[in-house]
Amino acid sequence: MVVRYPIYFSQFCCAAGACPDTCCQGWDISIDKATLARYKKIPGRRGKEIRRGVDLKRGCLVFENGVCPFLDVSCLCSLQKEGGIQMLPKACRLYPRHAEEYGSRREWSLSFSCPEAVRLILDRREPISFVEKTLKDSGEADPETDPAFLELLMEIRRIAIEIGQDRTHPLENRMAAVLALARDIQGRLLRGRDLDSLDEVRVYLERFTRRPGTAEKKFKDRCRSLRKSEKERENLLLKYRDTFYEFAVIEKKWKRILGRLRRWEAEGRRGGSKEKGKNFRLAFEHILVSYLDLYIPGAVYDGDLLSKVKSAVYHCIALRMLEEVLGAPAETFLHIYAREIEHAAENLEHLERMLRTRTEFTVEAMIACILPPEEYAK
Repeated sequence: MVVRYPIYFSQFCCAAGACPDTCCQGWDISIDKATLARYKKIPGRRGKEIRRGVDLKRGCLVFENGVCPFLDVSCLCSLQKEGGIQMLPKACRLYPRHAEEYGSRREWSLSFSCPEAVRLILDRREPISFVEKTLKDSGEADPETDPAFLELLMEIRRIAIEIGQDRTHPLENRMAAVLALARDIQGRLLRGRDLDSLDEVRVYLERFTRRPGTAEKKFKDRCRSLRKSEKERENLLLKYRDTFYEFAVIEKKWKRILGRLRRWEAEGRRGGSKEKGKNFRLAFEHILVSYLDLYIPGAVYDGDLLSKVKSAVYHCIALRMLEEVLGAPAETFLHIYAREIEHAAENLEHLERMLRTRTEFTVEAMIACILPPEEYAK
């Protein structure tokens, strides 16, 4: 078993009462069997109080008006205060740590839905690096995972992250390059995932890494042809902003953000006045890399690498637009956005459908949204 996690992973510590939000509302929290058995055995009055807040048949917490029954008046967990962290369900003990398993790999990340995780990740000045360790206990590999394809995806991810972190270029150019890379590889994967097709992708990657100068020149020439005028670009971004209204509303805070967006649009502010020629901030490099790291391995199941990369870039574009609407940095609302888009399966599925099928989400259109308009190009 290979275990992978970002370098800052072990540094996370819950902000508790100092957190600007709470992770104890708006969720469906399942209770693992060991914790459920422990709750059933707690004697006396406290045991009865705990069991009133638990659905013993379904094995989950019973939220009241969307709020955990064990959240006290100080917005702290009464279970943890009284019995320590072991009193919590496994889901609560781990959060915001998240694990995905692919074959013989276990990949850990910190979720952007936690404000303290956002602070830990986006406050960094240095590029995000990752740790990989091989454990002796290999466990059972997922039989649905193709080891050869997974290995290839790991190499694609490594190159995509390297591009995303190459600070000799503006971040918008890096995002455009990652999109172009994914599109070229996806075209080869569409021919099949047999050994010949995978070998063709490997040859492409070797050629790409051996001749970066040639590839870079061709890419820059192509980008110049993809730039839109200010008006054309704004019309594309308007379609992107409209997608916010299509997602199912999960939390009241997201509903308030949509309200702010409607008022902003009602004032006739079409957007772009502050950001037409402005580069993406460093924080967006970390957002891009974190999502590339999280999403790309998932292509091992459906072969849709391009939608995974598009999703990572879409989040950057969406958060950049919301910064202008809200007049605040993404660090202050990323956790709300993540809970709405990432943690709601119906919204994540809707996003992937949009990215696969709509003309405004072709690679060329997304690159046009990322790059400054022609009037502001150097």
